[in-house]
Amino acid sequence: MLQDLKKFRHAPTFVNNERLQNMYPELLCQVAENIFRSNGKPRHKIGRVMFDTLRGKVPLRTLLRDGWQAARALFF
Repeated sequence: MLQDLKKFRHAPTFVNNERLQNMYPELLCQVAENIFRSNGKPRHKIGRVMFDTLRGKVPLRTLLRDGWQAARALFF
């Protein structure tokens, strides 16, 4: 039991993150909409669509910090 508590001690901070609760689900829906929308033009690759959607909405530094927090909370 104590090993689990030690392993996931950073999880509550990550799960209660404001961006994780509000901003990222909305952005994920926008990315999915842009991927599956048919507008008669050739489609871009998924990475490009994600980059175009995230640009200007989430600073790269914040995105990297949240990614680090996720890895720390779940894997390390």
